[in-house]
Amino acid sequence: MGFASLAFLISALLSYVSAQQACGSNGVACIGLPNNCISGADTSKCDLFAKVYISPASSYSVRIELTAVPNGPQKLGNPSSIVSRWIAVGFSPNGTMPNAAAVHCFELNGQASAKLTWNIPDGKVNIGYATIDQSPLSVVKTSLDGYGLQCTVDLKKQFTIAGVNVDLSQKYFLIDATGPVQSNGTMSVHDKPPGSSAPNNFSF
Repeated sequence: MGFASLAFLISALLSYVSAQQACGSNGVACIGLPNNCISGADTSKCDLFAKVYISPASSYSVRIELTAVPNGPQKLGNPSSIVSRWIAVGFSPNGTMPNAAAVHCFELNGQASAKLTWNIPDGKVNIGYATIDQSPLSVVKTSLDGYGLQCTVDLKKQFTIAGVNVDLSQKYFLIDATGPVQSNGTMSVHDKPPGSSAPNNFSF
């Protein structure tokens, strides 16, 4: 087995092991909506939440899990209420929406999908995924059923998006939001107050 294959196998194994961790444990950063809805490992008060695993320095990617919770406070996870809806977690250098790379998990035409997107520096606008290089993102699994909407992805630690270099081994704040998806796949602006991990930031 070559070095590259061995490194990939080790990275995949570490991702699998880390994926068993709950919010509140070492090695995983969580964020949810409504803001501050997570208490230790308890996410039952969340409409949606994201888990981002803090991987070893030798790992090339970061594991991300996005979930719309069934029967949350605003019922975002109920199958009838996640039709044409997106949920997202972003990596912000300053804890605000602009100038942030984001991973969107969304329902469109009865299917769950995950895409890499970008919040432009000026204003609270996400330009969607049509013009974004998706090669930094590997979709592990998606699901849309009675348990809600869920996406699991691996995102490269270092990549360039919209001409901006992103290095997740540096400090980033997590941000999260949700909103409707238009019939053409465009992400409409969020319709619930977004959340931020500020003042806490993380190196992944």
